[in-house]
Order: sequence, then structure tokens, then C-alpha cells
Amino acid sequence: MVAVTRKKIIVTLAVALALGIFLPPNINGARFSKRLASALSAALGRQVKIGSVKYRLFPRPGFDLYNFQVMDDPAFSAEPLLLCGKVTADLRLTSLWQGRLEIANLKLTDDNTPPSLNLVYSGGHWNLESLLLRVEQVPTAPTAKRSAEQRTRFPYIEASGGRINIKIGPEKKPYALTNTDFAFWLAAEDTWHVRLEGHPLRTDMNLNDTGVLKLEGDLKRSPNLQDMPVKLQVSWQKAQLGQFSALIAGQDKGCSSVPMAP
Repeated sequence: MVAVTRKKIIVTLAVALALGIFLPPNINGARFSKRLASALSAALGRQVKIGSVKYRLFPRPGFDLYNFQVMDDPAFSAEPLLLCGKVTADLRLTSLWQGRLEIANLKLTDDNTPPSLNLVYSGGHWNLESLLLRVEQVPTAPTAKRSAEQRTRFPYIEASGGRINIKIGPEKKPYALTNTDFAFWLAAEDTWHVRLEGHPLRTDMNLNDTGVLKLEGDLKRSPNLQDMPVKLQVSWQKAQLGQFSALIAGQDKGCSSVPMAP
């Protein structure tokens, strides 16, 4: 009897595991698409568009979002602020007990359509200002807060192998960061934390040894960007000096034999 019971338990667990692996990706995620887009739009303060959605149970319940776009403010650009071919969105299980769909983290990574972020400066403002100031306007809980509450917790956002472009008004500048990893989250009630590492380049020049730009630090909550306390550590390492000068000035200043100190 014991052997039969044990066998039934093993079979039941095996069936449950198989269903958990193979069934969720085949569930039609269209019914989740609007709800997810609405939840993310509320958290980010920008319109979010999702091409298609697949639900998954393992290794953690959540969704795989395809053709993901965060639209920019039309006053800055008609192009998306952020886009990626695939985004992994994990659910906060504690929020489900309150009947809410709350995202714990968003991971942007895709070999075919890697994450791409457009930084736009126009009319004396950057297009990211409203996102940074949103925590002052909307009651959002810190990302790492364990227990669910009435406020939605801001998701942990990270990207790998991405690209950051810079635009001044409608003009896209030749400066960009490639192979960029970055993360952004609400570390405390009044503090954003950002971490970034990427390789600078100029799209109008053939430069391949410009080093690595690193940035990490905190941005305190403030009703306006001008009064926002900022504490950042920035370093530029392993750049070949001639290519560094070419990157900055648009031409090699003749110091190509001298490397920058790490």
C-alpha cells in the first residue's frame, strides 16, 4: 500500500511538473496583454505597447513579452523611448493574494532586437525627467519592499547588451553607448538607484578601443529636477587615448600611442 501511494505521488508530481513546463507557453496570452500594458504604463508613467504575451510557470511565474515598447512623450520624439524584442516579466506572488497583477522585475534582453533607449534633450528638458519625478506624484512603494500593500511596488528594471542613443531635438547625435548593461529601481521611499556600464562610440567614425564608461549612484526624490540631489560615481576606463580624443573631438589628436590608465 505504501509503495502504491508513493508511486501515485511521484506520478502526480511528474504530471504537474510537465503541465507547468509545457502548458503555460501554449496559453493564449492575448487576454493578459492589455492588463499587463496597463499595469506597466501606470508604473512607468508612459504608454506601454506589447506585441504578444506568453505565460510561464517556471522557473518563476510570469510572462514573456514580445515586441515591447515604451512610448516617448510626443513633445520629445515620435520614436519609442525604449524598445526590446523580448522582455521577461516576473510576477510578485504576494500581490496576487490581493487580486492585483504586480510586476517584480523586468529583464530586457534579446539577440535579434536588443534593448534600445533614446535619450532626448529638447526645450531645456530631458525626456526621462517625468519618469524620475513620477515617484513624487504617484504613491509607489520601494522595489525591495517585501510585503504587499495598497501602493504598487516599482519594478526592478534591468537590460543587457543594449544601446543608448542621444538626440538633441529631432536630430540623432553620433554619440551612443553599445553593449550596455543598466539597471534602475526605487531603492528607498525617496531614492532612485541607477547602475550602468557601456562602451562609447561615434556612429560617424570607426572606433573600436574607446574603453568602458561606468556610472552608479543615487537620485533623491524631488518635485523638480533642478532641486534633485544626485550622488553619482562615474569612471571611464581602458580607453586608448588617441581614440578617446577622436571620440570627443571628432578627430585623432595624434596621441594614439598613449593608453589611458585603468
